[in-house]
Amino acid sequence: PPFTIHHSPFSLLSSFPVTGRKVESARDLDRFVRLPFRLYRNDPNWVPPLIGDAKRTLTPGQNPFWGHAERELYLALRDDRVVGRVAAILDRSYNAHHNAHVACFGFFELEDDIEVAQALFTAVKAFARARATDVRLYFDLPLGVHADGFDTWRWQRAFVHEVSVGAPPDAYFTTGQ
Repeated sequence: PPFTIHHSPFSLLSSFPVTGRKVESARDLDRFVRLPFRLYRNDPNWVPPLIGDAKRTLTPGQNPFWGHAERELYLALRDDRVVGRVAAILDRSYNAHHNAHVACFGFFELEDDIEVAQALFTAVKAFARARATDVRLYFDLPLGVHADGFDTWRWQRAFVHEVSVGAPPDAYFTTGQ
């Protein structure tokens, strides 16, 4: 069911409540994928994903990950304008391998608005609760990033700067990784 969080009377933000819903249509998926394009459009370090690739990544049947995992995508809206998004994810293989009962969230993007964040986390918690799991954070960080790129700017506290990581040379990668 849709969820709603109303602004406090002291909010300087829009008077429209934050509403949310699951992504259930091609139009909703398009809006989910395109939100970062608006949020980061003025950031010179942001490199947008290919829209088709982003949609395939999130679509069961087009990404093998969803063969052992399930997800629900949520949009947060204010007066039908997308103001946030999140994916709630349950990876059955991870839980079986680690004897765990956890769900994760990712693709978390929003306008700078605590009420939007609350609405999205409420949806993720409901997803996890319905599956008798806890919620854990999942970062969508790429394996390799440019030192001056968008990911290192956006997630500054998640990176150790002036350090390189890799594997030593071996039979498969003679120069290392």
